[in-house]
Amino acid sequence: MLFSIIIPFFNSEKTLEKAIESVLKQSCTNYEIILVNDASTDTSMDIVGNYRAKENVKIISNKKNRLVGYSRNKAIDLADGDYLLFLDSDDFLS
Repeated sequence: MLFSIIIPFFNSEKTLEKAIESVLKQSCTNYEIILVNDASTDTSMDIVGNYRAKENVKIISNKKNRLVGYSRNKAIDLADGDYLLFLDSDDFLS
């Protein structure tokens, strides 16, 4: 695994799918996506649920809001990639 792309999110239903899809559309395929739910109360978890079946996607959840630093650190512990890339849920790769 070359890259672990970490996307923490909190109530990001308006932008999250665009962020995820921008990663999936890249020509490089040697990556994993780690989606970290930081106790969202909107439909963000429904959105990431659509990606659960993909073998290169991991989804983890915090039981209470812990802020982005905690979420990133939790994902780093699970990352298998040689390199880490952090993408905010309101950003996208072009």
